[in-house]
Amino acid sequence: MKSHAVALILLSVAAVLGGCLGRAGAKHSEITVQEVNAMLTGNKDAVVLDVRERGEYCSKDGHIPGAINYPWNSGVLQKRYGELVVTDTIIIVCRSGRRSHEAADYLQSKGFWNLYDVTGGMDAWEGKTTGCSDSDTYQGE
Repeated sequence: MKSHAVALILLSVAAVLGGCLGRAGAKHSEITVQEVNAMLTGNKDAVVLDVRERGEYCSKDGHIPGAINYPWNSGVLQKRYGELVVTDTIIIVCRSGRRSHEAADYLQSKGFWNLYDVTGGMDAWEGKTTGCSDSDTYQGE
């Protein structure tokens, strides 16, 4: 009886560890702008993380409505990633896709696993955009 109980405990521990290890080894997904639009329509809880610098984020071309801005090159994301929820669906966008890819790799290394990197970035974006205002979600320094 004891060996049966020990075996069940060991199997449970292995299953939990296997699930955690599986997430840690997973790569973030690339997503098209069309898929982003569909995802945002169907998932109001998804976080759009814009990693461009403030000048780009607040430019005349604007940003995806509701996006938060943690710039990558100036290190804001690296300082403030702990403010994000590790289990949230996070859609990461930059201008063309390079910085968002680096940011997704970085967040993945910090334990985030539900990450989507926007292929082509804002250069490819065809959806609605908004400009900056006093109450905007810019998070830079």
